Amino acid sequence: MLAFGLVEDEPQAGDAGLGLQSLLMWKCFDQFLLRFCFLHSQNCDANGPLMMYVSKMVPTSDKGRFYAFGRVFSGRVATGMKARIMGPNYTPGKKEDLAEKAIQRTILMMGRYVEAIEDVPCGNICGLVGVDQFLIKTGTISTFKDAHNLKVMKFSVSPVVRVAVEPKNPADLPKLVEGLKRLAKSDPMVQCIIEESGEHIIAGAGELHLEICLKDLEEDHACIPIKKSDPVVSYRETVSDESDQMCLSKSPNKHNRLFMKACPMPDGLAEDIDSVSFYIKSVKSVNLKSLSIFAMFQSWGGSKCLHMMTKFFTDLF
Repeated sequence: MLAFGLVEDEPQAGDAGLGLQSLLMWKCFDQFLLRFCFLHSQNCDANGPLMMYVSKMVPTSDKGRFYAFGRVFSGRVATGMKARIMGPNYTPGKKEDLAEKAIQRTILMMGRYVEAIEDVPCGNICGLVGVDQFLIKTGTISTFKDAHNLKVMKFSVSPVVRVAVEPKNPADLPKLVEGLKRLAKSDPMVQCIIEESGEHIIAGAGELHLEICLKDLEEDHACIPIKKSDPVVSYRETVSDESDQMCLSKSPNKHNRLFMKACPMPDGLAEDIDSVSFYIKSVKSVNLKSLSIFAMFQSWGGSKCLHMMTKFFTDLF
Protein backbone atom coordinates (compact mmCIF):
# COMPACT_ATOMS: atom_id res chain seq x y z
CA MET A 1 0.00 0.00 0.00
CA LEU A 2 1.43 3.37 -1.02
CA ALA A 3 0.72 6.44 1.11
CA PHE A 4 1.65 10.05 0.43
CA GLY A 5 0.76 13.47 1.76
CA LEU A 6 1.27 17.16 1.16
CA VAL A 7 3.90 18.91 3.27
CA GLU A 8 4.51 22.65 3.27
CA ASP A 9 8.29 22.76 3.00
CA GLU A 10 8.50 26.48 2.24
CA PRO A 11 6.27 28.55 4.56
CA GLN A 12 7.79 31.76 3.23
CA ALA A 13 6.45 30.99 -0.24
CA GLY A 14 2.90 31.81 0.89
CA ASP A 15 -0.37 30.32 -0.29
CA ALA A 16 0.55 30.57 -3.96
CA GLY A 17 3.73 28.54 -3.32
CA LEU A 18 1.67 25.87 -1.51
CA GLY A 19 -0.60 25.45 -4.53
CA LEU A 20 2.37 25.05 -6.85
CA GLN A 21 4.00 22.51 -4.52
CA SER A 22 0.76 20.51 -4.44
CA LEU A 23 0.71 20.26 -8.22
CA LEU A 24 4.36 19.20 -8.30
CA MET A 25 3.74 16.46 -5.70
CA TRP A 26 0.92 14.99 -7.76
CA LYS A 27 3.24 14.97 -10.76
CA CYS A 28 6.05 13.33 -8.76
CA PHE A 29 3.69 10.60 -7.51
CA ASP A 30 2.67 9.81 -11.10
CA GLN A 31 6.35 9.60 -12.11
CA PHE A 32 6.99 7.32 -9.12
CA LEU A 33 4.39 4.83 -10.38
CA LEU A 34 5.99 4.87 -13.82
CA ARG A 35 9.43 4.33 -12.29
CA PHE A 36 8.07 1.49 -10.12
CA CYS A 37 6.86 -0.47 -13.19
CA PHE A 38 9.94 0.43 -15.23
CA LEU A 39 12.44 -0.88 -12.66
CA HIS A 40 10.77 -4.30 -12.44
CA SER A 41 10.69 -4.55 -16.25
CA GLN A 42 14.27 -3.31 -16.64
CA ASN A 43 15.58 -5.80 -14.06
CA CYS A 44 13.43 -8.62 -15.51
CA ASP A 45 12.12 -9.28 -11.98
CA ALA A 46 10.19 -12.56 -11.80
CA ASN A 47 8.83 -11.59 -8.35
CA GLY A 48 7.52 -8.21 -9.51
CA PRO A 49 4.06 -7.41 -10.90
CA LEU A 50 3.15 -8.90 -14.26
CA MET A 51 3.98 -6.68 -17.25
CA MET A 52 3.42 -8.22 -20.68
CA TYR A 53 3.18 -6.68 -24.14
CA VAL A 54 1.01 -8.43 -26.75
CA SER A 55 2.48 -7.65 -30.17
CA LYS A 56 0.45 -9.92 -32.47
CA MET A 57 -2.80 -11.88 -32.67
CA VAL A 58 -2.23 -15.34 -34.19
CA PRO A 59 -5.24 -17.19 -35.70
CA THR A 60 -6.06 -20.55 -34.11
CA SER A 61 -7.57 -23.71 -35.55
CA ASP A 62 -10.90 -22.60 -34.04
CA LYS A 63 -12.49 -20.27 -36.57
CA GLY A 64 -12.59 -16.67 -35.35
CA ARG A 65 -10.35 -17.19 -32.30
CA PHE A 66 -6.80 -15.91 -31.79
CA TYR A 67 -3.78 -16.48 -29.58
CA ALA A 68 -2.44 -13.28 -27.99
CA PHE A 69 1.30 -13.56 -28.68
CA GLY A 70 3.78 -11.40 -26.78
CA ARG A 71 6.69 -11.10 -24.34
CA VAL A 72 6.67 -11.07 -20.54
CA PHE A 73 8.84 -8.19 -19.26
CA SER A 74 8.18 -8.53 -15.53
CA GLY A 75 6.64 -11.08 -13.15
CA ARG A 76 5.13 -14.27 -14.53
CA VAL A 77 1.92 -15.03 -16.40
CA ALA A 78 -0.02 -18.14 -15.38
CA THR A 79 -3.14 -20.04 -16.36
CA GLY A 80 -6.19 -18.77 -14.45
CA MET A 81 -4.47 -15.52 -13.41
CA LYS A 82 -6.74 -12.47 -13.28
CA ALA A 83 -5.10 -9.50 -15.02
CA ARG A 84 -5.83 -6.08 -16.44
CA ILE A 85 -6.02 -6.10 -20.25
CA MET A 86 -5.19 -2.62 -21.58
CA GLY A 87 -5.68 -1.75 -25.23
CA PRO A 88 -3.71 0.90 -27.15
CA ASN A 89 -6.35 3.58 -26.40
CA TYR A 90 -6.29 3.02 -22.63
CA THR A 91 -5.64 6.12 -20.51
CA PRO A 92 -4.42 5.57 -16.91
CA GLY A 93 -7.15 6.41 -14.43
CA LYS A 94 -10.00 5.75 -16.87
CA LYS A 95 -11.94 2.60 -17.80
CA GLU A 96 -11.98 3.03 -21.56
CA ASP A 97 -10.31 0.18 -23.50
CA LEU A 98 -9.74 -1.71 -20.22
CA ALA A 99 -10.90 -5.16 -19.10
CA GLU A 100 -10.15 -7.30 -16.04
CA LYS A 101 -10.41 -10.97 -16.97
CA ALA A 102 -8.81 -14.30 -16.14
CA ILE A 103 -6.34 -15.86 -18.58
CA GLN A 104 -7.79 -19.18 -19.71
CA ARG A 105 -4.59 -20.87 -20.86
CA THR A 106 -0.87 -20.14 -21.22
CA ILE A 107 0.83 -21.79 -24.17
CA LEU A 108 4.26 -22.11 -25.80
CA MET A 109 4.16 -21.53 -29.56
CA MET A 110 6.66 -23.64 -31.52
CA GLY A 111 6.04 -23.19 -35.23
CA ARG A 112 2.69 -24.72 -36.13
CA TYR A 113 2.50 -26.59 -32.81
CA VAL A 114 1.42 -25.25 -29.42
CA GLU A 115 1.96 -26.72 -25.97
CA ALA A 116 -0.01 -25.77 -22.87
CA ILE A 117 2.09 -24.90 -19.80
CA GLU A 118 1.23 -23.73 -16.29
CA ASP A 119 3.12 -20.42 -16.22
CA VAL A 120 5.78 -18.39 -18.06
CA PRO A 121 8.38 -16.27 -16.20
CA CYS A 122 9.65 -12.90 -17.42
CA GLY A 123 12.09 -12.79 -20.32
CA ASN A 124 10.13 -15.31 -22.43
CA ILE A 125 7.60 -15.09 -25.23
CA CYS A 126 4.34 -17.02 -25.11
CA GLY A 127 0.73 -17.10 -26.23
CA LEU A 128 -2.43 -16.51 -24.20
CA VAL A 129 -5.89 -17.95 -24.73
CA GLY A 130 -9.05 -16.05 -23.77
CA VAL A 131 -7.95 -12.42 -24.17
CA ASP A 132 -8.43 -12.07 -27.95
CA GLN A 133 -11.94 -10.66 -27.58
CA PHE A 134 -10.60 -7.70 -25.57
CA LEU A 135 -7.71 -6.74 -27.91
CA ILE A 136 -7.76 -5.71 -31.55
CA LYS A 137 -4.09 -5.86 -32.59
CA THR A 138 -1.78 -5.10 -29.63
CA GLY A 139 -2.06 -4.35 -25.92
CA THR A 140 -0.57 -4.53 -22.44
CA ILE A 141 -1.42 -7.07 -19.73
CA SER A 142 -0.56 -6.33 -16.10
CA THR A 143 -1.56 -7.17 -12.54
CA PHE A 144 -0.50 -3.75 -11.20
CA LYS A 145 -3.61 -1.58 -10.99
CA ASP A 146 -1.73 1.71 -11.53
CA ALA A 147 0.36 0.44 -14.46
CA HIS A 148 0.58 2.43 -17.69
CA ASN A 149 0.14 0.67 -21.01
CA LEU A 150 3.26 0.17 -23.11
CA LYS A 151 3.69 2.32 -26.21
CA VAL A 152 2.36 0.89 -29.47
CA MET A 153 5.01 -0.37 -31.89
CA LYS A 154 5.79 1.79 -34.91
CA PHE A 155 6.70 0.28 -38.27
CA SER A 156 9.21 1.59 -40.77
CA VAL A 157 6.60 1.35 -43.54
CA SER A 158 2.96 2.41 -43.67
CA PRO A 159 -0.07 0.94 -45.49
CA VAL A 160 -0.23 3.19 -48.57
CA VAL A 161 -1.42 0.70 -51.24
CA ARG A 162 -5.22 0.43 -51.20
CA VAL A 163 -7.68 -1.89 -52.89
CA ALA A 164 -11.49 -2.03 -52.77
CA VAL A 165 -13.18 -5.39 -52.22
CA GLU A 166 -16.76 -6.63 -52.48
CA PRO A 167 -18.39 -10.09 -52.48
CA LYS A 168 -19.34 -11.63 -55.82
CA ASN A 169 -22.65 -12.60 -54.24
CA PRO A 170 -24.24 -9.56 -52.50
CA ALA A 171 -25.84 -11.89 -49.96
CA ASP A 172 -22.34 -12.70 -48.62
CA LEU A 173 -21.73 -9.12 -47.45
CA PRO A 174 -22.03 -9.98 -43.68
CA LYS A 175 -19.41 -12.72 -44.16
CA LEU A 176 -17.11 -10.22 -45.86
CA VAL A 177 -17.46 -7.73 -43.00
CA GLU A 178 -16.69 -10.41 -40.43
CA GLY A 179 -13.75 -11.63 -42.49
CA LEU A 180 -12.31 -8.09 -42.70
CA LYS A 181 -12.47 -7.82 -38.90
CA ARG A 182 -10.50 -11.06 -38.54
CA LEU A 183 -7.99 -9.99 -41.17
CA ALA A 184 -7.38 -6.65 -39.41
CA LYS A 185 -6.86 -8.51 -36.14
CA SER A 186 -4.42 -11.08 -37.52
CA ASP A 187 -2.10 -8.62 -39.35
CA PRO A 188 -0.62 -5.69 -37.38
CA MET A 189 0.15 -3.76 -40.59
CA VAL A 190 -3.05 -4.07 -42.60
CA GLN A 191 -5.89 -1.55 -42.32
CA CYS A 192 -9.52 -2.30 -43.17
CA ILE A 193 -11.60 0.81 -43.76
CA ILE A 194 -15.24 1.43 -44.66
CA GLU A 195 -15.57 4.60 -46.75
CA GLU A 196 -18.55 6.96 -46.52
CA SER A 197 -19.68 5.62 -49.88
CA GLY A 198 -19.91 2.10 -48.37
CA GLU A 199 -16.81 0.74 -50.10
CA HIS A 200 -14.68 -1.71 -48.13
CA ILE A 201 -11.00 -0.76 -48.45
CA ILE A 202 -7.97 -2.87 -47.55
CA ALA A 203 -4.67 -0.96 -47.21
CA GLY A 204 -1.30 -2.70 -47.14
CA ALA A 205 2.40 -1.94 -47.30
CA GLY A 206 2.79 -3.11 -50.91
CA GLU A 207 1.24 -5.14 -53.71
CA LEU A 208 2.74 -8.41 -52.44
CA HIS A 209 1.46 -7.72 -48.93
CA LEU A 210 -2.01 -6.96 -50.31
CA GLU A 211 -1.96 -10.13 -52.43
CA ILE A 212 -1.26 -12.25 -49.34
CA CYS A 213 -3.98 -10.43 -47.35
CA LEU A 214 -6.57 -10.93 -50.11
CA LYS A 215 -5.69 -14.63 -50.34
CA ASP A 216 -6.09 -15.04 -46.56
CA LEU A 217 -9.38 -13.12 -46.66
CA GLU A 218 -10.81 -15.26 -49.43
CA GLU A 219 -9.62 -18.65 -48.18
CA ASP A 220 -9.39 -18.39 -44.38
CA HIS A 221 -11.30 -15.45 -42.90
CA ALA A 222 -14.38 -14.75 -45.06
CA CYS A 223 -14.35 -18.02 -47.09
CA ILE A 224 -16.28 -16.42 -49.97
CA PRO A 225 -15.34 -15.41 -53.53
CA ILE A 226 -14.58 -11.70 -53.73
CA LYS A 227 -14.09 -9.06 -56.41
CA LYS A 228 -11.22 -6.62 -56.01
CA SER A 229 -10.25 -3.39 -57.74
CA ASP A 230 -6.83 -2.44 -59.09
CA PRO A 231 -4.32 -1.34 -56.41
CA VAL A 232 -4.10 2.42 -55.85
CA VAL A 233 -1.14 4.11 -54.17
CA SER A 234 -1.99 6.97 -51.81
CA TYR A 235 0.24 9.98 -52.40
CA ARG A 236 1.57 11.32 -49.10
CA GLU A 237 4.12 13.94 -48.22
CA THR A 238 5.16 15.52 -44.95
CA VAL A 239 7.32 18.18 -43.36
CA SER A 240 10.51 16.71 -41.90
CA ASP A 241 11.98 19.88 -40.37
CA GLU A 242 10.93 23.40 -39.46
CA SER A 243 11.13 25.80 -42.39
CA ASP A 244 13.67 28.64 -42.30
CA GLN A 245 11.41 31.09 -44.14
CA MET A 246 8.43 33.02 -42.81
CA CYS A 247 5.55 33.36 -45.29
CA LEU A 248 3.27 36.39 -45.35
CA SER A 249 -0.33 36.59 -46.48
CA LYS A 250 -2.68 39.59 -46.38
CA SER A 251 -6.43 39.63 -45.94
CA PRO A 252 -8.59 40.90 -48.87
CA ASN A 253 -9.02 44.30 -47.21
CA LYS A 254 -5.23 44.58 -46.62
CA HIS A 255 -5.82 45.32 -42.92
CA ASN A 256 -4.62 41.97 -41.54
CA ARG A 257 -1.34 40.13 -42.05
CA LEU A 258 -0.85 36.41 -41.47
CA PHE A 259 2.65 35.08 -40.83
CA MET A 260 3.16 31.33 -41.17
CA LYS A 261 5.92 28.75 -41.27
CA ALA A 262 5.82 24.96 -41.68
CA CYS A 263 6.93 22.56 -38.95
CA PRO A 264 6.39 18.84 -38.22
CA MET A 265 3.25 17.78 -36.37
CA PRO A 266 3.67 16.25 -32.90
CA ASP A 267 3.64 12.45 -32.66
CA GLY A 268 0.13 11.03 -32.60
CA LEU A 269 -1.66 14.16 -33.83
CA ALA A 270 -2.41 12.68 -37.28
CA GLU A 271 -3.94 9.58 -35.65
CA ASP A 272 -6.03 11.77 -33.34
CA ILE A 273 -7.34 13.76 -36.30
CA ASP A 274 -8.33 10.54 -38.08
CA SER A 275 -10.04 9.10 -34.99
CA VAL A 276 -13.75 9.63 -34.48
CA SER A 277 -13.35 10.96 -30.94
CA PHE A 278 -11.24 13.95 -31.98
CA TYR A 279 -12.95 17.36 -31.92
CA ILE A 280 -11.20 20.67 -32.45
CA LYS A 281 -13.56 22.49 -30.09
CA SER A 282 -12.88 20.13 -27.20
CA VAL A 283 -9.11 20.51 -27.66
CA LYS A 284 -9.43 24.29 -27.57
CA SER A 285 -11.50 24.16 -24.38
CA VAL A 286 -9.03 21.77 -22.72
CA ASN A 287 -6.11 24.06 -23.56
CA LEU A 288 -7.90 27.11 -22.18
CA LYS A 289 -8.92 25.18 -19.07
CA SER A 290 -5.40 23.90 -18.40
CA LEU A 291 -3.96 27.39 -18.79
CA SER A 292 -6.42 28.85 -16.30
CA ILE A 293 -6.01 26.06 -13.71
CA PHE A 294 -2.47 27.09 -12.73
CA ALA A 295 -3.51 30.74 -12.41
CA MET A 296 -6.45 29.78 -10.17
CA PHE A 297 -4.38 27.46 -7.95
CA GLN A 298 -1.72 30.12 -7.40
CA SER A 299 -4.26 32.85 -6.58
CA TRP A 300 -6.26 30.84 -4.01
CA GLY A 301 -5.53 30.63 -0.29
CA GLY A 302 -3.97 27.57 1.34
CA SER A 303 -7.07 25.70 2.67
CA LYS A 304 -9.17 26.62 -0.34
CA CYS A 305 -6.35 25.55 -2.66
CA LEU A 306 -6.12 22.07 -1.09
CA HIS A 307 -9.90 21.68 -1.10
CA MET A 308 -10.27 22.64 -4.75
CA MET A 309 -7.24 20.55 -5.78
CA THR A 310 -8.75 17.47 -4.11
CA LYS A 311 -12.03 18.07 -5.95
CA PHE A 312 -10.21 18.66 -9.25
CA PHE A 313 -8.18 15.45 -9.13
CA THR A 314 -11.20 13.45 -7.87
CA ASP A 315 -13.20 14.58 -10.92
CA LEU A 316 -10.21 13.97 -13.19
CA PHE A 317 -9.56 10.37 -12.13
